[in-house]
Amino acid sequence: MKKMLFLILLISLSACGLFKHKPTTESSQLKSVSSVDTVYIERTARTVDTVKITVPVVHTLRPDCDSLCQKELELTLQQLAFTRRSGNNAAGFYYDAYKKQLVAYAALDSTLNVYKAKHHKEISTVTTTVTIKERYTPRLTKIFAWIGALALIIAILYIVFKIKVKL
Repeated sequence: MKKMLFLILLISLSACGLFKHKPTTESSQLKSVSSVDTVYIERTARTVDTVKITVPVVHTLRPDCDSLCQKELELTLQQLAFTRRSGNNAAGFYYDAYKKQLVAYAALDSTLNVYKAKHHKEISTVTTTVTIKERYTPRLTKIFAWIGALALIIAILYIVFKIKVKL
């Protein structure tokens, strides 16, 4: 009999709403990736450059030696002529006997210099929303529930004391 009364008491208390509602969890993840590629192109123009150096006439202490030295100097300078080519680029060196000048020249073709840069950025955002549901219960309903629970406890205690007195 006591076990039965105890079970009735437990059932009536659980019916009063002693348990809580579980919260609802909502989670979302936002991931964004941005990539920026940058290319710089630098172009140089075609360059042609010439340097001319005038060779002075040879003057020594002996005038008969001047002409001989001048001829040898001109022969030696004429042998210095050379030209180098690589694609559209050229460079050279020669002696102009008419103007009596040493000439150095360079012809450089236009070039393109390319610089590349890559910037990679990743952003990750996690949003968690917790929703706790609570039912709306009017205050008057709560008061009546407490009165009913107290009345039930008093009734159970009254029955238990009556049973003890008879035994």
